[in-house]
Amino acid sequence: PEPERPDQLCEERDLKKNLQRGLAQMPKPHRRALLLYYSEHLNHNELAPLLGLSPAGAKDHLNKGRRYLRHHLTKLESRYARR
Repeated sequence: PEPERPDQLCEERDLKKNLQRGLAQMPKPHRRALLLYYSEHLNHNELAPLLGLSPAGAKDHLNKGRRYLRHHLTKLESRYARR
């Protein structure tokens, strides 16, 4: 594998920082659902009792969290594009 270029490393670092910032700003129930889903690899049925929700409710929290992050990152991307 090729070594990563410095600009790639900077982009990855910025993305990670922006993801962390977006997670910190989103509503806690959506953040918790996303973190459990992606870090613990739980499915909707496994998430539901941990969140005190139905499986459909857990899925809804995940979708809202993803939309929040997408909006957060898109907003940042448009700021960088204007520079």
